[in-house]
Amino acid sequence: MNVNENLRRQLTCASKRNSLLIAQTPSERKSLKILVAGGAAIEPIPGAFSLKEEYEHMNPRARERARIRAIHRLHPDWTFCLYSAAIAHGLQVPHALLDATHIAIAKGRNWRKAEPTIHSHVLHDPITTTSDGVPCTNISATVFECLCATDFRLGLAIVDSALHNHLVSRETLIDYFEQHARYRHGSRRPIRPSYMQTAEARTVANPSCAQLFWNWVLRNLIYKSKSKTPSILAHTSALTTIGCSKTDA
Repeated sequence: MNVNENLRRQLTCASKRNSLLIAQTPSERKSLKILVAGGAAIEPIPGAFSLKEEYEHMNPRARERARIRAIHRLHPDWTFCLYSAAIAHGLQVPHALLDATHIAIAKGRNWRKAEPTIHSHVLHDPITTTSDGVPCTNISATVFECLCATDFRLGLAIVDSALHNHLVSRETLIDYFEQHARYRHGSRRPIRPSYMQTAEARTVANPSCAQLFWNWVLRNLIYKSKSKTPSILAHTSALTTIGCSKTDA
């Protein structure tokens, strides 16, 4: 078996595991790049390869999960955040948010941008965890950061999946939001009235704990600005307005 045949076999095995193949030596990397140049393989991130056709047919979430695992193998000290951390936690991240992998860095740390699709962000909450075998921001911080970074419609899917899968309780999220919302960019992101109506309608149609939580957010964590434009978070401590027991959260 020649070098190319061996690498193709390894790429096939990696694809079956929804993983990327990490080049182990300079010569192996050179051979893999030849396969990339020939159109048989692809290099999603520097040093990690996949069969092109297999990679392009992967589910976007599985593709991002494969990228995260490969990046972790190449850079085991990196901590994932935002939508990448959400993927690691098993949350249902909308495909539109999976165009890059997100890394958290400590405040004041210099970051050398190594790849266009790897974005760095300041690590606001130093309490991190490990999920799916990779270091990432804790679940409450992950949900909060995602809501600050995206619009209400896309953020709705992320927080819904966190609550629906019992990865965090309603009360824990509410407490975390109230403690961290002040002075955070994006925490007063405007919410379109149509999104509010959609969330409230979904609550009536399907009164799950996740929907009841969102109803609470809409009614109690909405910031009443002078412009009368509601936003995601604000200040309040009324925690008893949702008729959902802790065992359901």
